Amino acid sequence: MQTTLTSRIDGAKISAVSAQPKGAPIGGVVVIQEIFGVTDHIGEMCTVFADAGYAAIAPSLFDRIEPGFHAEHDQDGVQKGIKAVMQSPWPQVVSDIQAAIDVLPQPVYVTGFCYGGAAAWMAAAQCTGLKAASCFYGRLIADLAQNAPQIPVMLHYGAQDKGIPPENYEDAFRPFSRLDAARNQNVSGVGLGLTIARDTARAHGGDITLGKSELGGLRATIRLPLAERPAGLGEED
Repeated sequence: MQTTLTSRIDGAKISAVSAQPKGAPIGGVVVIQEIFGVTDHIGEMCTVFADAGYAAIAPSLFDRIEPGFHAEHDQDGVQKGIKAVMQSPWPQVVSDIQAAIDVLPQPVYVTGFCYGGAAAWMAAAQCTGLKAASCFYGRLIADLAQNAPQIPVMLHYGAQDKGIPPENYEDAFRPFSRLDAARNQNVSGVGLGLTIARDTARAHGGDITLGKSELGGLRATIRLPLAERPAGLGEED
């Protein structure tokens, strides 16, 4: 279902795809697009959350550039999407996401894919009314680390890619490296996700190691030291 949101930053009217559960919603989810716009996949994700009981909405973040913005999944489409990203400053993007949050029932969560993963990170840092965030492949997050999230955030990375040989595991930590020669070489590599995750883990006295999963793909194991229990708290606390 199509709906319209009003962004506070400039009063712009932006379109959005929404999906409603059959019964009373148990909460809301903002689903944030990739650089290709609000594609069928993003609409399907809204439906997935609606089927789980949540009211879901995906704002079209590039509507100011082109109403109903859409870019193909090819090199020209990638360049079109990148140009749209460059023309969309973060304060504007955050305002658009806030408009989506404001029309959803509480508690509200945010999730995004690729560019949307970075946008979800910014929402976690600057938007109000959010409970938690889940970011998929947010390669731009490294440039946004100074924007500290105010809510719990989970970052996701592919773990069952059988095209990554064991000798290339360490390369997963090298920014923008390509791990699988069979992939389309006209599109960028793995991004910064695992690099950020390992640096964060090490900053807290832990580490991330890579190995082969039982499914034949790549498994990332995160180890963090246990925090000391505050004085006065018992086991039942």
